[in-house]
Amino acid sequence: MPHTRAIVMGVDTDESVLKISTVLEKLYFDGADNDFLNTDKTAPSSSKDNNHLAGVVLVGNVPMPVVYQQDGTVTPSLYPYTDFYKKRFVYNHNTGHFEENTSVVKPTPEIWHGVIIPPSKDDKERRQQIADYFYKNNQYSNNQGGYSDFSKRLL
Repeated sequence: MPHTRAIVMGVDTDESVLKISTVLEKLYFDGADNDFLNTDKTAPSSSKDNNHLAGVVLVGNVPMPVVYQQDGTVTPSLYPYTDFYKKRFVYNHNTGHFEENTSVVKPTPEIWHGVIIPPSKDDKERRQQIADYFYKNNQYSNNQGGYSDFSKRLL
């Protein structure tokens, strides 16, 4: 996407999904200013940029939200990470769950999302698979070839 930049944020595997969804919601509504992105905390404060969240890509073992629907169905869902206005699921502090908001008739998440989970169970191999994926993605994005063998066919 033109005129965009990526922000990479590390997340612990035991991080609260409420905290993750709250940070993403803040980035959607308020955007990220240079102070948020600047790791030099001694630098002077700067004015706010217009950098609002457009999408999220979850890479690796990121905690996934679980949502509770009125009919009793409990399922993993990315709605809490992508739906911020007229939310389909709202967090109930009494139960500690994201619960269905039945007043929302036609839910429409505001941002796009992607999930990249390497298939290996071995941590070292998973890291290498993620690195290989991004290397090949970079080759593809820059028309460098080598990212695929199109002479091989599945069918």
